[in-house]
Formats: sequence, structure tokens, C-alpha cells
Amino acid sequence: MGHLDQAEEDATRLVQPDTFLEPFALRTLGFARQDEGLLARAVERFEALGLLRDASRTWAVSGVPLS
Repeated sequence: MGHLDQAEEDATRLVQPDTFLEPFALRTLGFARQDEGLLARAVERFEALGLLRDASRTWAVSGVPLS
């Protein structure tokens, strides 16, 4: 916490489609940029990977609905 610029920089490097790290990076960028579209993509990717706990936590904090 408190290192938003560094988190955004790191997450930008980790957004690689169809990887395990992709939804985590998308979620970080979504929060850093306050971008609901990125948060929704993170939720979708978490769900696609079967990471339902992470999807629901992202949704709960951001308000982005689960699909």
C-alpha cells in the first residue's frame, strides 16, 4: 500500500494474455487507474482460471458484477 506508481509499473509488465498472473495484474491496474473495465476483465479471467475466490473478492471490493 502507498506504492501505487510502482504497483502500476510492475503490473503493466505482467499483463500477458492467458497467463496465471494476468488477472492479478489486471486487478492491480484496475484499482490503480480506477478503471472498471480492467477490473471486469480481471474478474472474467479469474473465473476462466477457476479462481472464484479471487473473482468474488475483486467484485466485492470494486462493485464489478460476476458474470
